[in-house]
Amino acid sequence: MARAPHRYDDSFFAEAAVTRNAFGEGDVYYIGGGLAEDVLKALASTIVNKRKICHIESEPGVEVYRRGTEEKQYWFVLNHTAENRMFLGM
Repeated sequence: MARAPHRYDDSFFAEAAVTRNAFGEGDVYYIGGGLAEDVLKALASTIVNKRKICHIESEPGVEVYRRGTEEKQYWFVLNHTAENRMFLGM
């Protein structure tokens, strides 16, 4: 059954802003548009922590992820800004 953890408080958007459905051993989320950044960050943090997803904190505009095998790890650091950025968290 779908659960709506977040609802819009605007009468124009009478629908749920976020719904969650259990599927198999996981959850499927539908996230509507127009949500505040703090709500999206809190929701993402909840999902990442609940599912024990590897998450690497970085400054805004810098994407960091790790890929590899048991023998070798690769770190990808992508700067999506027009400015020079550093990531020292490895």
